[in-house]
Amino acid sequence: MGDLTVLVNQHDLAVRTVSENRVRYRENCPSCNGQLFAPHEVRPRFLRLIVAEHVVVMTLRIARWRCLECRRIWTDYPPFCLAI
Repeated sequence: MGDLTVLVNQHDLAVRTVSENRVRYRENCPSCNGQLFAPHEVRPRFLRLIVAEHVVVMTLRIARWRCLECRRIWTDYPPFCLAI
């Protein structure tokens, strides 16, 4: 398996954590720039990867957070999922 599949698996394990220790990539709220958050939910997404000339479909869990300052909910995507 490729390096990206390892990253996806590591991210998936880190997001499954149920407490405030869940992995978070953003440091500030995108709305108010606040820094106090609470875990909201985790949503499954499917990711298609090309590994050794084959398409592999992996389930990726994406964490959502609630800002405790402005009460907005936002999605925290891992760096390897962002469009360049």
